[in-house]
Amino acid sequence: MKRTFVVIISAVLLILFSGCLFGCQATPENPILVEKDSERLIEQAGKKDNGVSLSDMLALENNYQFNYMSQNGKLQIHADAFVVLPGAEAMPIFRIVATGFSQEFAKKAFCFLFPDPNNRPNNVTSGKVATKADLEKRLIELKKQLADGTYNSDEYSEADWQRLIEVTEEMLKDAPETGENIPETVADGTMKLVDNGKYSYYELACMDSATLDRQFSVVSYDVLPSSLDYDDALGTTSKMRFIKDAEWQYEGQDELTITQGSLSDHTTEKLSVGLEDAKMLCERFFSAVEMEDFYEISEITLIKKTDDQYAVKLYYRQVVDGVPTFACTRDYYGTQDLYARPWGYEFVSFIVSENGIDAIKWIEPVQVVETVTPDAQLLTLEQVTPIFEKMLITRLEPRLEIYTDPIELDCDVSSVALELVRIKEHNVIGKEGLLVPAWVFYGHLTQRTMYTSGTVYTYDMIGNVGSSVLGPPAVIMAINAIDGSVIDLEMGY
Repeated sequence: MKRTFVVIISAVLLILFSGCLFGCQATPENPILVEKDSERLIEQAGKKDNGVSLSDMLALENNYQFNYMSQNGKLQIHADAFVVLPGAEAMPIFRIVATGFSQEFAKKAFCFLFPDPNNRPNNVTSGKVATKADLEKRLIELKKQLADGTYNSDEYSEADWQRLIEVTEEMLKDAPETGENIPETVADGTMKLVDNGKYSYYELACMDSATLDRQFSVVSYDVLPSSLDYDDALGTTSKMRFIKDAEWQYEGQDELTITQGSLSDHTTEKLSVGLEDAKMLCERFFSAVEMEDFYEISEITLIKKTDDQYAVKLYYRQVVDGVPTFACTRDYYGTQDLYARPWGYEFVSFIVSENGIDAIKWIEPVQVVETVTPDAQLLTLEQVTPIFEKMLITRLEPRLEIYTDPIELDCDVSSVALELVRIKEHNVIGKEGLLVPAWVFYGHLTQRTMYTSGTVYTYDMIGNVGSSVLGPPAVIMAINAIDGSVIDLEMGY
């Protein structure tokens, strides 16, 4: 599949497009950006005449090519991309929920990272902790409100309320007798229920107080009232973090993307740990938290630890019934909706060196609760690429005109994959959504801004958020394989 051409965009079209960057797109012959109506989408996915089953995509070309240059040469798009299909027999649609982190998970992760009971970091959990008496009183109230139906059904579903009861019962087992701030004692992997006056959450935070090394934290937000304003809700992200060495600034560095077969001898000599050893350590962690069957590597990169040594960074993604979710290699995807509770996409990364696991970041875990459609009918890549090409140009062209300083944009598409992408479910309160089949276009978008003081490079912008350093391939665009709509990774729907 090859399309190569140079398109001349008239001044009139540039003016029309320049007002479309934030929320408004040029209107194609058929609607492309549509509100994700879950019921309509599910119904469409089940219709045999809507598309083809994954098992029928046998004649799919294994390469996608496309080239484009704007009239002034300031926007260039190049695609010479390999195409990846999942190894499963069908592409389902799943319903998912954000789960947060359980006490069982936190305990197992803690014990894996700090196996020696005599050499563990100190608790630094902040805030007023709920006592046994607090939780027992809360549990009685929760059960009574569920039984007589007096809980706030506008903000919570019955399932939400049952979940509150379950997690309260779980936390009651290890709750302290007193509720003062936790003294600096040796941590044992137990999360505490913390109340900040606006909402409650579960937290485990510990580190070596003298050196600030061995920082480990788990923060879990289960069910929150929908009345929280945006600023309060912005911080309610369930996340796990581990940093072994506080002085090593591993973030904010360029990352060299690799595959196992692409390492030069020179680079191999600088590896502080072998790739197989790095993967084995991560697999041991997943096994310790009993999730070894649910995650796979999506990307591997190298980051500089010293001038002579590289550490290995591994990104992971969830796999459901043999179908991978998209490779989320940016932790800001899905967080920029100013009019809804932010819900970032699940993000998992490890950094491994000769010292073992140096860092872990795990954000917003999700769990499948239902298979909605077992075998969705799909649009082929050939049907989707005209949408991708038109919408990409429509999105990028206006950027050349809206900045005070001149800019240039280069977009390079390196791969296309049929994967699962989460969309927020229509008219649902809370962090619930659907995993839907999507054609995901990966690569890099490089923006060069020419200031009078020099040129500044920004990579892989989603909305108004980008990076000053080069990371692994990012998502250029994701197209819903059911209805051809563009999935907005900025907003998460």
